[in-house]
Amino acid sequence: MFRHSTAAQTCTPGGARTTGGFTLLEVIIAIGLMSLLMLAVYSALNLYWKSADAGRKEMKRSQLARAIVQKIAVELRSVVFARQDEPALSDDRTDESFGSADEAEFMIVDPDAFQASTSGGLAGTSDQLVMHVNQPVRPAASGSTSALRTIRYFIASDRGHEVSAAAARSLGPDVESSVKGLTRVESESFRMQTALDEVDALADTAQLLAPEVISLGFAYYDGGEMYEEWDSSVAKRLPQAVEIILGFRNPDPPERLPSRNVEIPVWRYRLVVAIPLSKPQIETF
Repeated sequence: MFRHSTAAQTCTPGGARTTGGFTLLEVIIAIGLMSLLMLAVYSALNLYWKSADAGRKEMKRSQLARAIVQKIAVELRSVVFARQDEPALSDDRTDESFGSADEAEFMIVDPDAFQASTSGGLAGTSDQLVMHVNQPVRPAASGSTSALRTIRYFIASDRGHEVSAAAARSLGPDVESSVKGLTRVESESFRMQTALDEVDALADTAQLLAPEVISLGFAYYDGGEMYEEWDSSVAKRLPQAVEIILGFRNPDPPERLPSRNVEIPVWRYRLVVAIPLSKPQIETF
């Protein structure tokens, strides 16, 4: 039976039939299609790799942020403070005026002075927090049996307040940026008061917790309003809650920054910590 073949055939001078190959045009088209297919596959894989890497970085940031705020939360709930029945009032203030909108003006907070005090409680501004806490410590690890500790959180920066700048100098050039990161200072209350006589001695005890964190924010809730400053030795009570905001630096900064001393946080994490020992606000009608 005759079988028809669609393959192109040619005849040689000897009479034998041979099958023809691809033309140049067909080869070029095939290479072009293959290149487009490989480019599409690479683009899809590259997008997947970038998404996976971004997910891993986000997970690490979230874990770090949770660890930091949980640590601060535990210490906030360990603050030592004796409840007071009445708030401290200035000569021209009455009970009815306490907690009004001008409270921030009345409460002038000096973290250094509070840190050296023995009144207990906490004091803080919008960018630093000082706490007197009661936390048992291991004598073998710390060389101390005192459970009364003074803890301070702030951002170590060359352009920060006096303690912040001293801590930045103490941390050295390990972090090239002028903003070193989230810093924590802890010591026995008596030792902390002694160290305050020399800021550099206090800065030597600074511990860089997270160089990724370049901004730190606090706000204090009294049951009715949020304040940027709080001093329990003045208010005669603790805030009912403290808001904590962490700002993370960009891990891939642009090649040119407007200034070496300017860094804008790219990611922010926020947590509000309730303080169980705080005296609840009682509305009067």
